[in-house]
Amino acid sequence: MPDPNLFISTPRLYIANFLPELDAHCDFILSLYNMPETQKAIKSIGVVLSGREAARKRLMEADDQDETGYGNYIVMLKPEDPCLDPPNVPFSDKREQFQKIGTVSMKLRKHAEAATVPDVGFGLMKEFWGKGYATEATKAVMQFMETEKGVREVFGFCSPMNEESKKTLKRLGFEERATMELKGLGPNTLTGMVWALPWMHEDLAVYNLR
Repeated sequence: MPDPNLFISTPRLYIANFLPELDAHCDFILSLYNMPETQKAIKSIGVVLSGREAARKRLMEADDQDETGYGNYIVMLKPEDPCLDPPNVPFSDKREQFQKIGTVSMKLRKHAEAATVPDVGFGLMKEFWGKGYATEATKAVMQFMETEKGVREVFGFCSPMNEESKKTLKRLGFEERATMELKGLGPNTLTGMVWALPWMHEDLAVYNLR
């Protein structure tokens, strides 16, 4: 069961575990996935969420997230009024009053032909685009995973047509390495761009990408 008290704090955001047992979390991820912009981005990999229970199943896929750190995290805005975020109240008792704005992920794929190191992903409701939230949240998760789990090698994958994702990955310090067929990101093979951190090996075959 995901820890409801685990959170990562940034100047403007809280990043926390999704709680699949909460209908509100399932409905939020469903709304995010069903945005036309999200559908355009993920259509090629064959990810479809047809309703609340499909969203719940999707959120439950990383059942070892508490141990590994790999999975989806919910991104929430910190309230401007400090009275709504009292420091002496457990995070689990106040988290649901914070505004949900998106998701950030770090996933280690289990497909035999997938990369052997994790990849990051991010998505925000459209009204929160262009404010730097995706960069802030993804950077925080990357720092958390490096500090807590020793993860220093991470990929970013995106469609060659996704200009916003490319800008975010550049801001995070990723370098464009290749455009190639990628397996294991969903039911379908995706032709996508591979972005790597500067210290990662130039030969992508080292990471099982060929």
